[in-house]
Amino acid sequence: MNKLFSTLFSSLRAKFTALWTRLRLWMTPTFWQTQIFTRLRRGFSKLFDVRPRHKKDYYVLLNWMVSKRLAFAIVVVLGVVCVWFILSMLPTSSTSGTGGVAISTYRYDAIPLKFHNGSVRILARDGHLAYVGQVKDARCEGNGTLYDKDGNTVYEGQFSDNMYNGNGTSYYSDGTIQYTGTFTDNLYNGTGKFYRPTGVLEYDGSYVSGVRTGTGTLYNSTGNQIFTGSFQKDTIVYQEFLDKNTTDVSQMYTGATQVYSTDNEYCVSMEEINAVYAVADGANALDDSWTVTGVYVLSDTVMVEGENYSSINRITQAFGQPDYSGIAWVDLPEAVSINLLAGQNRSVEGVGIQTTSSYEGVYTVNGYDRDSQMYIYSYERDGLLYTFYCTDAGVDQFFMYAIHTA
Repeated sequence: MNKLFSTLFSSLRAKFTALWTRLRLWMTPTFWQTQIFTRLRRGFSKLFDVRPRHKKDYYVLLNWMVSKRLAFAIVVVLGVVCVWFILSMLPTSSTSGTGGVAISTYRYDAIPLKFHNGSVRILARDGHLAYVGQVKDARCEGNGTLYDKDGNTVYEGQFSDNMYNGNGTSYYSDGTIQYTGTFTDNLYNGTGKFYRPTGVLEYDGSYVSGVRTGTGTLYNSTGNQIFTGSFQKDTIVYQEFLDKNTTDVSQMYTGATQVYSTDNEYCVSMEEINAVYAVADGANALDDSWTVTGVYVLSDTVMVEGENYSSINRITQAFGQPDYSGIAWVDLPEAVSINLLAGQNRSVEGVGIQTTSSYEGVYTVNGYDRDSQMYIYSYERDGLLYTFYCTDAGVDQFFMYAIHTA
């Protein structure tokens, strides 16, 4: 009897095991994928087997005979293309915008985007959200926000013709404001504020075609105002200091200063804008004012009439032959300027100056090395005398320059 039941149980288990194995196979996604792709492959093979086998397999159009299978295959292919085109015309998704209004999301190359007017979300080639805002005729037009691939805001504000135009704000990659103001064709243009990567305001004023041009205010790295005046192509217009009295100059330059004087020479360093100005004694002036007679700029490039020059050869080509070229002995403003450059590790040797300090930042010069020499080139242009200082004769690169009224 036990043997009979054992045999029966073994038979039943064998049947159920086979059934269970088949059920598990049917429940496997791979099985159905294989089935589907096998049938699709057979279907496509049959579909594209367009060789006619009998004259009944042709359509007769006038004097032309067209394979029925070929015609059917062409219709199927065209149908697939039409379906793909219709699907591509639809937005990839929609999200709720302000006030519950749905905003369509498109890839940057989606065909329907070319016909969309209004608010959209645009995905870049790699799929990241690149733009949220208004479009018109396939161009960013109106208010919007631009993002980089990491999701950081690059720009938010007004767009026109796919570019920054109008009021807007640009950002550094960490989200710190870089510039806020007006733009024209992606460039700073008009008025705006530029910030350092630390978030400290650096400049507030006018821009033309992306560079500081016009009236503006410059701030140092701690956010303190140091200069208010004119700029041209990111360069301070230093000649504005000429012929101004020291009261007016103190309103233009509010940064750190150091005053140097002898019995008959006076100058003031403006280290935060890399310049020194010389002052004429105002004791004999009718208004008792001390007037700036020259500005010494600690830079190896000069801006003249919108052009940057950095070599004596180029300056000579533009200005003509110098009015004077040769050795000159230093005066007090030149000695102070050279020492400031030497302190900045420039390739110039300092000039010995002996001073005593009566107040903080105010020095009485007891003596300086008047035998120190430099090679200079002087040019007169538009009522100004430009002097360029070189380490020796024949050296094409100047290390600083001065501007005086001719």
